[in-house]
Amino acid sequence: MKGVVILGAGLTGLTTAHHLKKNGVDLCILEKGSRAGGVIHSVTENGFTWEEGPNSGVIANVEVLRLFEDLKKDCQLEVANENVKRRYILKGGNWEPLPSGQIGSLCQVPEFGSL
Repeated sequence: MKGVVILGAGLTGLTTAHHLKKNGVDLCILEKGSRAGGVIHSVTENGFTWEEGPNSGVIANVEVLRLFEDLKKDCQLEVANENVKRRYILKGGNWEPLPSGQIGSLCQVPEFGSL
C-alpha cells in the first residue's frame, strides 16, 4: 500500500492522520509552522488563559466522542469552567459577549452575526 502525505498539522490534518494511522496507513504530515495545531493556540499570561483561533466546539456527535475516546490516554480534554458566567470573543478590536447555551451559540456567534 502506498503512503499518504498530509499537508498541515492543524485540526483537520491531525484528525485525518489519526484515522489513517488507526487503519494501518503509512503517512507523513508536513507542517510549515514551528508547532502542530494550526491556528488553534492556547496562551497563558498574568494568570489568564485564552484561546486563539477557531477552537471551541460542541462535543455532541458520535464522531467527536469517538475521537476523544481514542485519544484519552495521550491527551486531556479541557472544558470551560462551569462557574464562569460570561465569555467574550475579540472581534474588530472589541470584546463581544459570547451567547450562552446551545441555541444561543448557534444563532448569535458575533463572528457570523445573528441567524
